Amino acid sequence: VLGNSRLEEPFFRERYHFIFMRNQVLLLFMNNLRLWIYSRDSGLLEPVAGDGLGSLAAQLTVILNTLYKNMKEQNHTLKENVAIGGHRWIYENLIEQLRNSDIATSAKHLGLTLNDAGEAKIPFLGATFLISNEGVRRSDGKRFKDAIGSILIHYILKGSSSRPAGNFINFAELAGPLFKQSSYSSSALERPIIRRFQGRVPELFEVAALYGGHKGGEAGLGSVSLIFDLLPHILLQLIFYDRDDEFPARATLLFDLNSTQFIDFEVLAVLVTIFVQALTKP
Repeated sequence: VLGNSRLEEPFFRERYHFIFMRNQVLLLFMNNLRLWIYSRDSGLLEPVAGDGLGSLAAQLTVILNTLYKNMKEQNHTLKENVAIGGHRWIYENLIEQLRNSDIATSAKHLGLTLNDAGEAKIPFLGATFLISNEGVRRSDGKRFKDAIGSILIHYILKGSSSRPAGNFINFAELAGPLFKQSSYSSSALERPIIRRFQGRVPELFEVAALYGGHKGGEAGLGSVSLIFDLLPHILLQLIFYDRDDEFPARATLLFDLNSTQFIDFEVLAVLVTIFVQALTKP
């Protein structure tokens, strides 16, 4: 119960998103950009800490992943409920939208090629993903996270005919005025890059090449600048200064100005988080 209304009433279903677990509901308030958690046991509704995170999608992803990680040694069923109730629920709903979409037209707008079966081919993180009205699969048959499938469906559904602007801006500028003061980019995205590659610049080049990264872009003296296609036409610039006797290592992520022409900002936040996780894994 929330005030005199129940969470199940149409008023709430029209305005909010829910993720149901055994005893709690993660409630995503769309109008005032807050994330709350409602306990069915206690009846309390409390805001979730972490307003500094850069987007609602990123905030939700971090919380779900944290819950999932903390449950590794706890009840298996509850752990699966969190995973399925989060990314799986979103993914399955997007697949339903995909069934009636015009894949061929979207692929044409995005400059993607189709295979003989009419599936659009999308390169991502060194692999090729195939999208049809039936869903998403990897060309090599390997499994992948539901969050990746959701990102790719968002990308194909939007089917933008835009192209990169060639101008790069930081995460907060891309997000707009609501998130100007956000620390999400530096804390969740750039610090893992610093920890992983400080004192190991040659390894940075090697790992970057695995994901299509190449030298490019403008940067200051003494820095390394790499350009990645997160997805076709969604460009990311990584500027890395290694540590020296005077200064610690620094990393900056910049995004092409037109990135949100291809996917919404919230989806982009999840996309770059997955990219950084892949780039920095041991």
